[in-house]
Amino acid sequence: MTYIFLITGFLLLFIGADFFVSSSANISKTFNINPFFMGLTIVAFGTSSPELSVSLISSLNGSYGLCIGNIIGSNLFNILMVVGALGFIKTLRVDNSILKMEFLFLIFCSITLLLLSMDNSLGRFDGILLLLLFTYYMFSFSPINNYRESIPLIRNNIIKFKDNTKFYDILINIFSLLAIFTGGKMVVDSCLNIVDYLDISSRLIGFTIVAIGTSLP
Repeated sequence: MTYIFLITGFLLLFIGADFFVSSSANISKTFNINPFFMGLTIVAFGTSSPELSVSLISSLNGSYGLCIGNIIGSNLFNILMVVGALGFIKTLRVDNSILKMEFLFLIFCSITLLLLSMDNSLGRFDGILLLLLFTYYMFSFSPINNYRESIPLIRNNIIKFKDNTKFYDILINIFSLLAIFTGGKMVVDSCLNIVDYLDISSRLIGFTIVAIGTSLP
């Protein structure tokens, strides 16, 4: 039963994230919001919402090993597994500006996180600093590299309704958020049951099963 709940939780995360992006993009289009701003916020949050919900819920439950394992594991999965698989299938052409700017900023942020965690804790000040770095990234780097890429991604994620009313979009938006956090709760509870049953580290589960599952969307 635990594994059924785990799979169901992941499915809710996948479906919720997909419909959240679609409905949010539709709502933004209705109010004539800038397409780049939509990509910078809606698409970014929607694709990261599974990791956010699982990490937030596990942290609130005191399962810090699962939380940290999910954060680090999902990033490693995206960088090593996803990029590695794409490179194996077909050669990737990387723009020099990305190598010089965004990759260096990624390394800088990783080193910053390492230094902040040297005291074996991440407090409110650390969180504020990381959020400021994220804000700096959004307004300094993304407009150059992601503006053109964000527009077709948003257009492909817009749900078409017969009467095109905002009510359906808002309703789907609300239910998709509920699905995301319900799925996150089910994943965390299921993983904690697995940890207790197998007597293994919650960090190990976060690094593997949870990290891969939350990265797939």
